[in-house]
Amino acid sequence: MEFRVLGPVEVRVDGRPVDVGVRKQRFVLAVLLLEVNKLVPADRLVGLMWPHGPPASARAVLHTQVSKLRSMLARVDARRHGVALVGNGPGYLLEADPLRVDLHRFRWLCARAWSMDDVRRAATLAEALALWRGPVMAGLDAEGLGRGHEDERLAAVEDRFDAELRLGHHHAVVDELAALVAEHPYRQHLVRQLVLALHRCRRTDEALRCYRDLRRRLDDELGIAPSAELQRLHDEILRTGRPVVAGLPVPRQLPPDLPGFVGRAGALAALDGAAGRSVLVTAVSGAAGVGKTALAVRWAHRVKDRYPDGQLYASLRGHDPGGRELDPADVLASFLRALGIPDDGIPADPESRTALYRSLLADKAVLVVLDDAPTSAQVEPLLPASPSAAVVVTSRAALSGLVVRRGAVRLPLAVLDPPEALELMRSALGDERVDAEPGAVAELCALCGRLPLALRIAAERVGARSGQPVAALVAELRDEHARLSLLSTGDGEERAAVRAVLDWSRRALPADVRRAFAPPARHPGPTSERRAAASPLGVADATCAGRGRVGRPAPARQARPPPVPQPDQAVRRRLQRRCGPSPLGRGARVQARDFTGRTSPLRR
Repeated sequence: MEFRVLGPVEVRVDGRPVDVGVRKQRFVLAVLLLEVNKLVPADRLVGLMWPHGPPASARAVLHTQVSKLRSMLARVDARRHGVALVGNGPGYLLEADPLRVDLHRFRWLCARAWSMDDVRRAATLAEALALWRGPVMAGLDAEGLGRGHEDERLAAVEDRFDAELRLGHHHAVVDELAALVAEHPYRQHLVRQLVLALHRCRRTDEALRCYRDLRRRLDDELGIAPSAELQRLHDEILRTGRPVVAGLPVPRQLPPDLPGFVGRAGALAALDGAAGRSVLVTAVSGAAGVGKTALAVRWAHRVKDRYPDGQLYASLRGHDPGGRELDPADVLASFLRALGIPDDGIPADPESRTALYRSLLADKAVLVVLDDAPTSAQVEPLLPASPSAAVVVTSRAALSGLVVRRGAVRLPLAVLDPPEALELMRSALGDERVDAEPGAVAELCALCGRLPLALRIAAERVGARSGQPVAALVAELRDEHARLSLLSTGDGEERAAVRAVLDWSRRALPADVRRAFAPPARHPGPTSERRAAASPLGVADATCAGRGRVGRPAPARQARPPPVPQPDQAVRRRLQRRCGPSPLGRGARVQARDFTGRTSPLRR
């Protein structure tokens, strides 16, 4: 059952119209619907029905109309729909779900739209406005009642156009705006929206003429000037000649959170701490497959409510299988579109794009996640200047430039701790499977180097072999030559293969650094001193260390670890396959110090 007052008064049951009766009967019903679930005094109803003074029989006529309305409601079994007309002392009350009344549904939709992004806001406001079929209580001489409701409608119209213009839909709304301005020539916000839409449509002369016509009307007839907001828009059009933005949409670009995310409590706390100190940039660095993206996205979802002006996300493809990094200028263009700038308003040169991007985000609380950054230089043009913004960058590189020039906080990410790795396996396999083979699962975590990517792939392999024990996969993974092939999903998806992500890291290195990795790949021990790594390259130890990728020196002596393959062994096996012939030449001999301090020969 639904009631309509936005236009001629109507009652519908199961989609079919119901005869409401004569004019006064419809009038009383409409007033009660406007005040649904509220007591309307009989004196007020009488005053509205006879605005120029009631007759002596006014109360009896009102009582008769109410009785006829009750009969109509009983005829359609209104109580089945939760509707009842109740007499209560000095007045009457219509009990009903407010959403059955088009006016109250309109208001409910408008209220909901405020919490939505611009795409849904525009659609929801359009749905609300479609409920209007004409003036409130059309045909019932209720102009006084309808005037305030018409203002509500126009406010919703303006809100919808604001959203459409932020989305860059100026071409779609400019004609509708022109018609509305002709109908409401003194409504300044509508005029401002028309000026903006005309200017964005490259009809700047018409936009300026529209402003001048309003200014003349206001001065001649009311003795006032256009609003400050409208004057600023006019001045900006004259000053820049560029399409300008009415306001910013709120981008929500974060990728989905990773199901089954475990651990990383310390890293999440460090990100919280950096944000709490108003640090602009936090750089999460670590090896391929260690979970940098998962951490950044998990944290971003946890704190997104702190950044109500939006969240921007881009993968910079620093280690893309296609080998193509994203140009910062292309990322800026994408961000500017998300912020409401149409294509014809995006500057051509990168510096101007950065300037416009920073201007739009000035004083905005925005979170920016830049994933898989290859260098600091690629990141810097994408940094907002707002002190209330935050940026999280993930990279396999150290991004020292961001630390030095931008005061970034570096957050190195290591492999999972043993309890975290076990928790991940429980999340993926279930407690029953893990508890049935605790030893095999522990060894599986160790064979995967507690690398999250490898652990998830291994868990997928175990899950796909529902009839086999975990120990069967563990036995296969003990074969070092087969391990990297097993740690892939097998569906051709390179991003889900440990071998592939290690290859992308190798290919991203400069040629001389790739050459520096070849001798250690052939060294049988787990560690090597810098001098041993530098010797076959013919460079000094300091030069080798200066490349920043050889790593920190290990202690001269330490206890021999248990005979479990370490995570760097996967890297070594991949490098042995990919580095090509030894740069040392056949028969060369290197004296390398292993982790025990003994000197071991490496013969080629």
